[in-house]
Amino acid sequence: MQTFLTEENRDGLEGITSCFVKAAKLFGLEVSLKKTEVVHQPAPQEENHVLHITVGEPELKTIHQFIYLGCTISSDAKTNKVVDNRLTKANSAFGRLYKSLEQQASEERHKDKECSPEVVDPPPNLKWDDPFYDIARRQIVEVAGDDNYGRKVIVFSACRMPPSHQLDHTKLLQYLKHTLDKYVESDYSVVYFHYGLTSQNKPSFTWLIEAYKEFDRKYKKNIKALYIVHPTRFIKALLIVFKPIISMKFGRKILYMNHLGELEQFLKCERMVIPACVKKFDDTIRAAQKPLPPVQTKQLPHQQFGINLSVLRSKDPEKRTIPLVMEQTIAYIKMHGLNKEGIFRRSANVCLVKEVLDKYNNEVPVTKQAETMARMIQTLPEDNYILLQYLLSFLLLVADNSELNKMTLSNLALVFGPTLMWAENAAISLSAINPINHFAQLLLEKYNEIFSATCDKTLLP
Repeated sequence: MQTFLTEENRDGLEGITSCFVKAAKLFGLEVSLKKTEVVHQPAPQEENHVLHITVGEPELKTIHQFIYLGCTISSDAKTNKVVDNRLTKANSAFGRLYKSLEQQASEERHKDKECSPEVVDPPPNLKWDDPFYDIARRQIVEVAGDDNYGRKVIVFSACRMPPSHQLDHTKLLQYLKHTLDKYVESDYSVVYFHYGLTSQNKPSFTWLIEAYKEFDRKYKKNIKALYIVHPTRFIKALLIVFKPIISMKFGRKILYMNHLGELEQFLKCERMVIPACVKKFDDTIRAAQKPLPPVQTKQLPHQQFGINLSVLRSKDPEKRTIPLVMEQTIAYIKMHGLNKEGIFRRSANVCLVKEVLDKYNNEVPVTKQAETMARMIQTLPEDNYILLQYLLSFLLLVADNSELNKMTLSNLALVFGPTLMWAENAAISLSAINPINHFAQLLLEKYNEIFSATCDKTLLP
């Protein structure tokens, strides 16, 4: 396991390292000081010198650079070296794939005769004096509603890109960032329709590298999926070229969709404005494939999702005009969620959404989280129960003053979670830390619901 510690000065680094070594021992872990190394990054204009850091008796080894999570951290603090190193690897990979790309380019020249840029009317609300008018009128980049998990979907259609000499690619990049800026604070997905990218409108390799550099962590953090629809050998080869630059974490978010049917698993295609030529090309692909037998979907007796509203109402004994799931969800939010900062900004946990969906479809009661936790807490011995309630009420008082003490509910959970819950006969595993901290935070967030019945545990249901 690798760990990365930073501090502003020598004494601070020595102190934090000592604390980390002691903390590790509490969890049954041992830090190898022989493998612990120090890199000194001096401030600008300051001379670089060796730091003498000691933890206990041994002095830690000082080095000039090391690799952490795939990135090179050096003593001169210049990130350009990392980028240059990755670009060198990318160029080397590009050379190895030259023949493959040439073959793909030859195939695409043949397609160019059949595929021309799709021209659409400008959006009705687009003003002629808009700084991005020339880009926006082509509708290359659009916002297409939400996916199956409630995340915003941004669509990029290559078939609407005109020949390169007619398009300002720098402005296209600015417009793409301008569009994403409205949504990057929340979870979102991107759909890229590759069909229609030809040798005439294909951006340069240099522009692609510059574009990737422009999209920093702000844009990559909350993107949950990049769907590449109708990928060719060219686009797959290009991503291999970019592999030394693309982080492993971001690489896992890239998904290839060979036809729209595969994309349908993740979002509703009928709700998207898909270019006509993309649909036509997709029909050609599907027709060439061996037809699969239709999947028989059995409708559950108490199905709540995926059916017509009129059918849902006719099956309801009470003939509700408002579906039960919406009625109960809004009632809960009115009672508990209206004062939550950022409500609806972040999409819910995918597994939790699926679990709730299955319960409603099978008429299984959806138990409120606070009720489940209250029953769990009720199993504690009475003395432990009273002490836990007393401690949590005090921590909430601390959190009320978080503007001054910086101890928010999440920070308090990080500190007190491992203290409140631990394994009886073993050290806490690292994989258990996050769930424990999350549970501790929920205890604080739902304190009033969990302990609302009475201070006397015996009166809880």
